[in-house]
Amino acid sequence: MGPLVSIGLPVKDGLLNGSKNNINLSKSLNALLNQTYQNLEIIISNNCSKDGTESYLEKIIKTDKRIKFFNQKKELSWAENFKFVLDNSTGKYFRWNAADDLISQDYIEHNVKFLENNKDYISSSSKFYYEDNPNKVNSFNLDNNLYLRIKDFFYNRHISHNILYSLIRREIINETVDLSKDYWAVDWIFDLDLLLKGKFKTLNEGFVIYGTKGLSK
Repeated sequence: MGPLVSIGLPVKDGLLNGSKNNINLSKSLNALLNQTYQNLEIIISNNCSKDGTESYLEKIIKTDKRIKFFNQKKELSWAENFKFVLDNSTGKYFRWNAADDLISQDYIEHNVKFLENNKDYISSSSKFYYEDNPNKVNSFNLDNNLYLRIKDFFYNRHISHNILYSLIRREIINETVDLSKDYWAVDWIFDLDLLLKGKFKTLNEGFVIYGTKGLSK
């Protein structure tokens, strides 16, 4: 069995994206529960949803012991909820997964294998596209020297979701900016903080689909 991987899923009204062609909490969570890599903990924080998310999750948690479910009584900011799932995780690797995003069933398996074999990379992800534009597949690497990593980040900054939502070494996250401070472009600052500490890779194996009507966008 490989190292424990933590997946943090902060959610608010995760079932509203109900069109059959759009990703919602049900599709996103199903993809996590059916990963080929089994040594997972999935930390879900329901942020005062009003759309049936709570009752849906109350049923799902009874079917899989890997889920750790928290039901917030007082609404948090999106950034505080992201920090909450991180703080309640224990794995060697960590990944945020928005409720309107979907990863392939082999995503965790391939990315754990890569990071275990490449210690100089602080995080990795898989090629990705946005749900409203499936024909445009994105992929970029930030694995040169520090100057080029930072320079190339700004070239790719508008599609930099794949860094924030990558599989990250937990000890590295603990050294980065506190996302819960929630100032403008804090996600970019977080990405840059990671890149100061090491390299980022996009794998050809696996894929990610990012939603365009929810938190990721």
